[in-house]
Amino acid sequence: MDFSAAAWAFEWAPPCDNAIRAIADLGFAGVELRIQGREELAYYSDETNKALRALMDDRNLRLTNLNFTPEGASSPEAAERRAAVEDFQRVAAVAGQLGTGLITIGPSYPAEAKHTDEHYKPSMQVWNTAMPEGVDLVQNYEDYLETLRAFTAVCREHGLKMAVEPVPNAWIRNTDAVLRLLEKPGFEDVGVTYDVANVSMIGDIAEIFVYRVGRRICNVQMADNHGVNNAHWRPGKGKNDFGAIVRALADVGYQGPVCLELSDAEGAGRSPAALYDPHADYDKLSRSHKLAVAELERIYAPTQQQPTCG
Repeated sequence: MDFSAAAWAFEWAPPCDNAIRAIADLGFAGVELRIQGREELAYYSDETNKALRALMDDRNLRLTNLNFTPEGASSPEAAERRAAVEDFQRVAAVAGQLGTGLITIGPSYPAEAKHTDEHYKPSMQVWNTAMPEGVDLVQNYEDYLETLRAFTAVCREHGLKMAVEPVPNAWIRNTDAVLRLLEKPGFEDVGVTYDVANVSMIGDIAEIFVYRVGRRICNVQMADNHGVNNAHWRPGKGKNDFGAIVRALADVGYQGPVCLELSDAEGAGRSPAALYDPHADYDKLSRSHKLAVAELERIYAPTQQQPTCG
């Protein structure tokens, strides 16, 4: 078990060279990269992937996970869902070039509905969702499952593991939605990326999620929040019991990577769509990561399964 860090806390969108260097300089053993849709996928050319792989190898960093948010995976339009599968075929090739065996599928909202940025939620009287009219949501869920089955088929062809990540408001958003998916035919070999902040924000108790999902968890993203919106702070700054979470992970035999996803910690780069600076204050964010590692090492020590940072 080892610690990794999410590149998007340092640079919200590509290029990610500087983020990789900063994570290596902090002594992490791994890094997570993310592709948010078709526009970012274009960045990951064969040439770029070769350079990124060389940079990670040179800095002794392992790519523990490639996180992909597909466009159109839950669209009511069949052509858009087919385009999402074509994108995923390219993502599978990127994963191989970058040297990871795990792809996490990020959120698809019912009928690709658009939400106001989560960070504004505590101050809004009405939480707006631009839902398309006339959509059969029962059929939309079944269509989304077929798209995910196509993703899993691509993973099998490439010798990759696919994980789903529960995200507030998405089709896969809480413990029961995850379990419902995993029980469906065609998902027997699919895993789960467990994002503590996501799970606790939607009202589930984070450690109970671990016990219920159990050995299907194959990737962990550690972050804390206050349960009001989907903020991702360093562990210890919110309301989660990380002692209980770490014990639960030990109890179910989890041995995979532990990624710090501090995308709202002090100094983090954040979405420009929400009027934030997409580039991190590296000094402040580095301090946030050091404090997070110290806190997790303190918590992990009694389990005798302490991850390593470097």
